[in-house]
Amino acid sequence: MSSVAVLLSLLLAGHVGQPVPQSPAPALEGVWEGTLTTVQIGKCSMDGGEETSKDVRLVLRAGDGGAIVGALIPASSPMMTGKDNLTVKIAGDKLRLEHERTALCGETFKRKYTAKLEGPLPAMVDGKRMLVLKGLDVPCIQTGCRFGLVLSAEWKGPPP
Repeated sequence: MSSVAVLLSLLLAGHVGQPVPQSPAPALEGVWEGTLTTVQIGKCSMDGGEETSKDVRLVLRAGDGGAIVGALIPASSPMMTGKDNLTVKIAGDKLRLEHERTALCGETFKRKYTAKLEGPLPAMVDGKRMLVLKGLDVPCIQTGCRFGLVLSAEWKGPPP
């Protein structure tokens, strides 16, 4: 049995009577809550020191053509998807989250860019569906700003 098939059987164990999907995408849909940790690794400093952690909510749902889209928002925000600011891509047993962002580089230059976080498909850890993705955030290329990102989140339920 492939690793994707094993993952799907574990993730969907609580969904008795529902058809087993042919893709891991349905196991990703829903509300995920956790922490986004940012670590300074480039020349730029950030408010709060060399490392900051923020409580976040990741809301994923099926988009057009079977794509998974959603929003990464502060955990304190109301429970809604808000403006979609990310897409999810699945390649084999790997997951890539592409997060649209805007940086202010200098006093007036705004730059739109995409931060990418990657990692394995969600796994069951101590009876909880967990997701851990790591990536690099490069908001202002010309100034050498670089930050490491780690998103660690637990599945809390279906999308609103």
